Amino acid sequence: MPRLISDRTRDAEKAHRDRPTRPRLEWHLHPEIGRGQYATATRDARLGKNLGVALPSFLSAAHNAVETIIKLSPEPRSPATKVSAMVTRKSRAAHLSAVGKISMVAVPCLLFLINAGLILWKVRAAYFVSVPLLQYAGLVWGAITGLVTVVSAVPPVFRIAKALLIGKEEQAHQPISLDRVVLGFTRAITTWFHHPRNSVAATIVFTIVGVTAWSLIPIPGRLPRTSSAVLTVTSGQDTVIYVADADHGQVLVFRSTDLQSPASIIPIGTHGNLPGRGRPEALLELRRGHLHLVLVTDTAADKVHIINEDTNSEIGPGLAVGRAPRALAITPDHRKLFVSNEQPIPSGSITVFDVSGSDVSHFHLVSTIASVNCPEGLVVSPQGERLYVASQCGGGADPVFVINTATDKVVGSIPGLAVGTSVAIDPRGRSLYVSRGNQPCTNARTGEIGSPLSRVDLETLKVTATACLRTSVGAIAISHDLEGRYLFVANGTRLSVFDRRSFAADAAPLNDIPLEAGVLGIGIADDNSVYAYLPSARRLFLYSPAGL
Repeated sequence: MPRLISDRTRDAEKAHRDRPTRPRLEWHLHPEIGRGQYATATRDARLGKNLGVALPSFLSAAHNAVETIIKLSPEPRSPATKVSAMVTRKSRAAHLSAVGKISMVAVPCLLFLINAGLILWKVRAAYFVSVPLLQYAGLVWGAITGLVTVVSAVPPVFRIAKALLIGKEEQAHQPISLDRVVLGFTRAITTWFHHPRNSVAATIVFTIVGVTAWSLIPIPGRLPRTSSAVLTVTSGQDTVIYVADADHGQVLVFRSTDLQSPASIIPIGTHGNLPGRGRPEALLELRRGHLHLVLVTDTAADKVHIINEDTNSEIGPGLAVGRAPRALAITPDHRKLFVSNEQPIPSGSITVFDVSGSDVSHFHLVSTIASVNCPEGLVVSPQGERLYVASQCGGGADPVFVINTATDKVVGSIPGLAVGTSVAIDPRGRSLYVSRGNQPCTNARTGEIGSPLSRVDLETLKVTATACLRTSVGAIAISHDLEGRYLFVANGTRLSVFDRRSFAADAAPLNDIPLEAGVLGIGIADDNSVYAYLPSARRLFLYSPAGL
């Protein structure tokens, strides 16, 4: 039966044939090339018909550019060669074993998941270290599902907005849901990985990223601060030094440009009134967001005072703690605070506060860790997972307690560190240093009676070296370089400097600086300037290790 064509259809076909065409280039194989390489390109005859003959120089330049592109192109462009290449790829893929096909997808996906886990672990170590692991996993899952939900909601919102603006009702679309988005994303990724070139490239990239993140990036990259009678705070180009003057119930504030006289004095307790005067002993900085605070232990009032760094004045009522608070420690994310309470002898305790609030009024008690005999110095590991506690009054068997900072439970102890006073840890969290007060020892090199300074391997929890120094080994601190190379020790009336790399039993210090009085506290600035306070002389001593 003859087909009837209406005038409207005929006009439409004619308009389609006569429509202007875009300039295009067609690729052809040179007949003399037998291996699929490309030799030249010819233009479509319609190119000249559409563009005219007014642009000979442009066409010549375009011709040269096309020839260059063809020579560099790794894949054929003509339909016949595309089909041939497709057949070749299919035949190559057909020879791959089932294990090979699975590996092409599984290996890069597995490496991607490992890298994602490493990144999430680093984020937890830097910002959520005081959050329990299961709770952190719930936060991550909530963030991922929330992001996917937002992505799922974008297309419907776009269609609704388009309908409102244009005034037309969109055609029915398949609804977008959370599981559909996840399935589509997974399908797209696995399909892309089925190509050997993509799979190998992704495997190489993910391996390089993982190895680089694991080996080169420090975790978390900042030396944990230990509380001391001296605290250094960087303020612009200047360094502010806070000193706990326990005998006069005040905190002295010095500027690095003038160490002769304090820039300001902050009274602790009732200033000048002996019965109400405080006794500040340990200082620690809390710096998070807009909060720039100095925390001060007060053994007279059994509390922790809070000082605003911007105004150098006390704010809030402070934090009530146990009897005789000696030291402070804070997690790397500055959200959890620990306070060691030495008394009542022989028990003692550690008070734990949540300080993650945006204001000091939101700081609150979390728990109290008991069964810790006379805790003294505290330090948190660089990863924030462990709290190490030096102890006393244990009858010569005082250990260093190990506490899980997420659960606030004692999970272990390191024996043989009697009369512990201060602790410090290296930036990598591999070695712990413990000063041991007046515990008697004999220096094998000199035969003198002194006090020990011990190093603990935190992988084995064993004491690996003990140096016998002069009496009254007290405050210790580690330099703020990436390796934490130098160890500074308050050694009676001397400031002793050790190279941690060569620290061994009865090792001699690199420098042994005699001072006019005993050293109470040590503070190290970001530029590694060392500030030591001599309370009996009421003088602040400055030492620079640049010449070591």
